[in-house]
Amino acid sequence: MDALGSGEERERLLADASGVADALGRLARASGHLEAHASRHGADRVGYILLKLLATEGPLRSNALAEALHADPSTISRHVSQMVRNGLVERTVDPDDKRACPLAITAKGRERLADLRRRRDETTARLLESWPGTDRAELARLLGRFVDEYERALPQLLTAVLEQRPLVGHAPETAPRGEN
Repeated sequence: MDALGSGEERERLLADASGVADALGRLARASGHLEAHASRHGADRVGYILLKLLATEGPLRSNALAEALHADPSTISRHVSQMVRNGLVERTVDPDDKRACPLAITAKGRERLADLRRRRDETTARLLESWPGTDRAELARLLGRFVDEYERALPQLLTAVLEQRPLVGHAPETAPRGEN
């Protein structure tokens, strides 16, 4: 017996998981479309997350931001450079290591973050305004619980992804040459 159990309960669990995964996939596609559109108008998701991290955690080095976002440092560097040019963040001096330049959110960055949060909350409220209050509260509770579990399991999820073969772009290792 594996960790998912066996029999009918396992089948119900897998069916429920499939429904959740399908819904999350639809949400990711729709969010990606919205993100691409928003990015063309100066409101990108990574920038929002960087501002939020700097506002809540205080000054951080660029590599710490990359680690927190599970992103490539060069990607974060590009975002940070643009945010510095736009006056949303500033490079500071680390009193313990003069070579280091932690990044800090500026007053303009805090204003931008507050505006982005307000717009995000208003947009989400429009999506939920027809829902009864109990349903909205239950969604917030269950989604928060799911995200907590997902974040807790992230190291195992990353390992599982690395162990999988790509779905496209590579021939199966076991296929003989010339046979497709």
